[in-house]
Amino acid sequence: MASGLLCYSAADEVADLLATMRKRVRSAEKRYTKLAASQAFKIKAASEETASSLRREAAYRGAAAARQIESLCWRVLRNNPHVVGHGYAPGENGEAIGWRVRRGGTS
Repeated sequence: MASGLLCYSAADEVADLLATMRKRVRSAEKRYTKLAASQAFKIKAASEETASSLRREAAYRGAAAARQIESLCWRVLRNNPHVVGHGYAPGENGEAIGWRVRRGGTS
């Protein structure tokens, strides 16, 4: 009989602890659900997403502008070889600019 009472007593304490924890969890869930539904959190989340989107857009636009400038640079170099030192010099026997015989050797 004593063994049964001891088991009942221990089980009763565990049941009380679980019931108390269940109440605390429910009240915490209600509180956090109410906070999550708050307009301030919704506005903050939307603002953070907008800021992140603007940063990504600026980064992509910057990369696109850099590529465009680089391609324009290559177009200028390709269209004007005489200006940048590539190609043939006018009136120099058809030799490319920069190709010179150095110290008695051959090009």
